[in-house]
Amino acid sequence: VIIATGTFLGGKIHIGDNNFPGGRADEKGADELSRSFNNFGFRMGRLKTGTPPRLHRDSIDFDRMEIQPGIDPPPFFSRAAYKDWQMFHVEHPVHGNGGSRKMFHVEHESDPLRPWPPGADQIRCYLTHTTDLTHQIIEGNLGRSAMYGGMIESTGVRYCPSIEDKIVKFRDKERHHVFIEPEGRTCVEIYPNGTSNSLPEDVQHEMIHSIPGLERAVFIKPGYAIEYDFLDPTQLFHTLESKIIENLFLAGQVNGTTGYEEAAGQGFVAGVNAVRKLRGEPSFVVSRNEGYIGVLIDDLVTKGTDEPYRMFTSRAEHRLVLRQDNASFRLVEHAEAIGIKSELELDEIKSRMADVGAEIDRLKATFSNGDSLAQMLCRPEISYRDLPGVNGEFDDELIRQIEISVKYEGYINRERQRIAKSDKLEYQRIPRDIDYDIITALRHESREKLKAIMPENLGQASRISGVNPSDIAILSVWIKKSGSNA
Repeated sequence: VIIATGTFLGGKIHIGDNNFPGGRADEKGADELSRSFNNFGFRMGRLKTGTPPRLHRDSIDFDRMEIQPGIDPPPFFSRAAYKDWQMFHVEHPVHGNGGSRKMFHVEHESDPLRPWPPGADQIRCYLTHTTDLTHQIIEGNLGRSAMYGGMIESTGVRYCPSIEDKIVKFRDKERHHVFIEPEGRTCVEIYPNGTSNSLPEDVQHEMIHSIPGLERAVFIKPGYAIEYDFLDPTQLFHTLESKIIENLFLAGQVNGTTGYEEAAGQGFVAGVNAVRKLRGEPSFVVSRNEGYIGVLIDDLVTKGTDEPYRMFTSRAEHRLVLRQDNASFRLVEHAEAIGIKSELELDEIKSRMADVGAEIDRLKATFSNGDSLAQMLCRPEISYRDLPGVNGEFDDELIRQIEISVKYEGYINRERQRIAKSDKLEYQRIPRDIDYDIITALRHESREKLKAIMPENLGQASRISGVNPSDIAILSVWIKKSGSNA
């Protein structure tokens, strides 16, 4: 069973001093499920998030706002999408709702998961700002806000503050951004990003109408704050399976994270591991030096969280090797193991990796005017295409890999040495049935922390607050002497 409750677990919606149970607007919460978790002995906490009102597209004066066009050509997460964009589209200038170049799809597909070609007909967003009047309205009604009126006590999202929080905590700012975002291609709902709040509905109307371009905005739904239960994620293995109930997997905000991206990553890992466990296959775990999903999950299951967790690159100690440009290369073995790429795609990725390696070797072995081509490429003003005798068939992606690998080789090699050193601890497993109380050489604090987290390996144990290097050395010796390194 995989449970991904979002904000529904014991959810309570707040609009000013009006509050009522609910998982989100017009939907019931999951109160019985919350009580069930509590009865099974799960450690639980309470968090808070919020959302802006939803406005009708046709009531907004876009001419008073600054256009925020999409990037053209768009940057794709997926190489498959990029290849589709290259192969199946030709460009025609168009002046329409998107304002960008219209993409004509040469070969139409019926895949319901891809209802339109990647990167086609991008829809504009818009930018406007709060005003002095907006701030006056909010400050004058803070006592009626659920957050500042004392109705909410749980911890909110630090990095996505409500409009009340921004007005109170950043009084020196004359205005704040409001991004006007469409909810979909055919949907009339507009999301005024930056106006999340827990104010009464009448105040929300006044506040929104004080923002340029929104003077006549029609509300479809008011904004609101929502409190909900979450489970302490240190009660999970790295597979996101519960340590308390076997075969129960948890993903998303129920584990204490913030919204979409963190939830999507966890849902993927939980789904893959649930299926692999049913099949009797090895677990799927991305390590901290392989991907940001690995950093996210390791932080959760090792350190826990007391506020909605947001993934940042700064949380990754090995971020120099966790680059967006090399994702397909560093994760190819995982993709192959769990079967999410065809043999043809895997062979192509491996062939490209080999091409990069071979070309780097050639650059190091080929000299011009006393310097190797690799040495020349290290110069800031030199790019790959500036070198003599380069391979003219290499595309931009391969060239980028070659340039990064050569220009930053020293930094990358040092990072890989650090990774190799830390990997030794990751590979030393800690038996699940270990009794920390009989390891008397461990400090009392360390024993308590280790019993609470039940780390899966020495690497994870070393990242627990309060467990120091001498504790790890003692634990390593004990595991080896007991013959329990499994």
